[in-house]
Amino acid sequence: MVTAQAMEAADPQPVLPDPEVQPTVPVWPTVAKAVGISRQAAYDAVARGEIESIRVGDRVLVLTAPLRRKLGLDLDRGEGHAA
Repeated sequence: MVTAQAMEAADPQPVLPDPEVQPTVPVWPTVAKAVGISRQAAYDAVARGEIESIRVGDRVLVLTAPLRRKLGLDLDRGEGHAA
């Protein structure tokens, strides 16, 4: 039997999708795992406005493009923060 810990160790860190393909992603597990923070820390960051999000019914969705820019993942597109 494979344990949850073994599966997590085998799973590479999730990659945030292209915003043109998927403009929003769920806070948990996608954003929290991509950033490397806990579920609660991710929701707390959203509540503080540190991670841009929208609410759709009961769901909280994170805007992919601003998060990718904030993490410096789109620097090759010229969309990252200037130094």
